[in-house]
Amino acid sequence: MSNDDIPTFVDEDFDLNTRQLQSLQQQINSYDEQLRTLENREHVLEEQRNLAAASLERKRSLLGNIRKMPVELLEKIFALYCHDKHEADRGNHGVYAPFTALSHTCSLWRQVAPHAWLTIMLDLDVEITSAHVHILTHHLSVVKKMPLTVDVRCFDYHKDRQNARLVFEMVLGCSAQWRSAQLIGSGCFSWLNERERRLSLGRLDSLTFQAWLPGVQECRELSVILKYATNLRQLEADTCDGVALAEICPPRTVSTVTVLKIPLYQLLDLEMVSSSSCLNLQRLHLDFQWEPSFPNPFTDQPINCLQSGLSHLHLHTLMEPDDLDLFKHLQLPRLETLDVKGNTDVDLKEPLKLAPLVSMLSRSNPPLQRLSLKDVRPHQGELLQILRRSSSITHLDVDMSEDDAMSDDCFLRLLLVDPKSITRPLLPSLSTLEVSLLRYFGYGQFTLLKAIANMLESRLTGFKAGRVVSLSFFSLKLGHEEVLSAPDVLERLAAMAD
Repeated sequence: MSNDDIPTFVDEDFDLNTRQLQSLQQQINSYDEQLRTLENREHVLEEQRNLAAASLERKRSLLGNIRKMPVELLEKIFALYCHDKHEADRGNHGVYAPFTALSHTCSLWRQVAPHAWLTIMLDLDVEITSAHVHILTHHLSVVKKMPLTVDVRCFDYHKDRQNARLVFEMVLGCSAQWRSAQLIGSGCFSWLNERERRLSLGRLDSLTFQAWLPGVQECRELSVILKYATNLRQLEADTCDGVALAEICPPRTVSTVTVLKIPLYQLLDLEMVSSSSCLNLQRLHLDFQWEPSFPNPFTDQPINCLQSGLSHLHLHTLMEPDDLDLFKHLQLPRLETLDVKGNTDVDLKEPLKLAPLVSMLSRSNPPLQRLSLKDVRPHQGELLQILRRSSSITHLDVDMSEDDAMSDDCFLRLLLVDPKSITRPLLPSLSTLEVSLLRYFGYGQFTLLKAIANMLESRLTGFKAGRVVSLSFFSLKLGHEEVLSAPDVLERLAAMAD
């Protein structure tokens, strides 16, 4: 509409009458009508403009660099975000989904974000709301048929909590997608006890459970899970009540397991690692769980050697000098890594007795390559026997007291390579040596550093002569803070000599 289309107002004051008043009112009405038309037109134009602007913004976003990024890369970025948010936002969440904020950005992100978090985390001890149910429903719909990691925690079983029952049933309903599962708390097995349909766990690769199993039914549910997990490779189990895993597992249900981590309560636990039970076991983690006031369950048992093909053995939370008596019952011809770690909350009053380990090594003659003795005080004479029987060791990590380090039979002094001797040097394949001195006071530091420097120089000379491999890494930890490398030892020794 142009200005020419607007009628010009003419004021005829010279002939005032009723007819003229009517004419003026008609003009006012005409102007009002045209103003309303313009307002309507302006409203329509604004709507069309907003639609055009939204379309422009959408098309610009479609041409943006973020849209050119492959979806797989976007998923990895979202996965890093979800992981960092999970680490910073740990707490009590009924259904934890760190990708929710990403889903509110756009339709593409709404589809991609759930793929970046293939973990279902439930805490059934927290009140489960309808919002939790909605989040889990959307998550499962997006990651349908994809392998999932499931983490369920439930210590208190409340039969009347319907939303908790619903979300747990939803997670159990997709058991065919479970790749890794963690069930913490006896309440999980109480819920399972009510379920009639069996789980489809053929895809399950890793299972962790920790629960006090007070009744036969709860133990039965766990045995059912292990029975149907036909491709289980990694199992971490703790019944928290001294119940041996062998009492729960049906025969040969763990035959596919290659990594096993269990607490050590009794000899029956040790029988689980035998080749007849765990045919494919490669890595074993044992946590010593008996009270120090109780008798060691392996000390007075009849000697019955169990053979296993495992190659990596980790023994943690040792509390007593005779804890290694378990080696009286083991034969490990393929052992490559032995990691022994004490309980940092309990000090061993006496040196750790290594004689049972020496005996096992003599019987089995394994190709031991890595030996770690941490937070324990090994008997130096017995440690030396182990090193002499295990010439294949390439990595040695040992904790000891300052008095042990200063003793004449300390293994550090015997690692010296004598250029005039034709006898085979101790540990000719050693390439990494880490030593920690506990409760270090520095009384004989010069003497100790001098012995270490001589050993390092002799190993270098021996390497050049082809008698030993190069000691490529060395560290000496003094107390809880100071760590010296090989050059640091030589520099410190030179400074002290001056």
